[in-house]
Amino acid sequence: MVSPAYPPAYPQPYPQPAAAPAVPPPYPYAVPGAVPPSSRPLRLPFDPDLPPPLGYHVETRARSGFVIGGAIPFGFFYGISLMEAFLRTPDFETDVLAIPVLGPFMAINRADTCAGVQDHRIACKTKRDLKYVWYTFDGSIQVLGAALMTVGFAVRKRWYFRDDARVAVVPTSFGGTRTGLAVVGRF
Repeated sequence: MVSPAYPPAYPQPYPQPAAAPAVPPPYPYAVPGAVPPSSRPLRLPFDPDLPPPLGYHVETRARSGFVIGGAIPFGFFYGISLMEAFLRTPDFETDVLAIPVLGPFMAINRADTCAGVQDHRIACKTKRDLKYVWYTFDGSIQVLGAALMTVGFAVRKRWYFRDDARVAVVPTSFGGTRTGLAVVGRF
């Protein structure tokens, strides 16, 4: 006897979809778990005990904190000395205040004296003493600023920089006969 065709007692699984096609990586040197180059930091702190991380190289740079911290007070107080030298004498190039760092100290020696003044001797002495204090302060700040800039440029710091990051200044044409320089970078 032939048994009738009954459905099986357990359900049939749904058909499995075909494997998805392989998607190319979003960047050429993709490695599972790797970070895309554009999201990696441009520079990393240098560690002398470790080799450079993959994709980085070692460069030395000036210590920008020292350079900026010295340039601001030096430039400000030297600018004041230049303005005073320019306003005080018509022959600007012979005034000692135009000399950076040493100019204020040299100006102390030629501060006005009260030799010919009889009536206002106290006022003249006070004015002279204030000039001594100002020139000493001005010269000291210029010395400090110049020293900080010198340390910033002389004692350099090492960093790891990304290999694929480049910045360059290149000559370029702006159409026709106009030419100039352009800053080109790749990060």
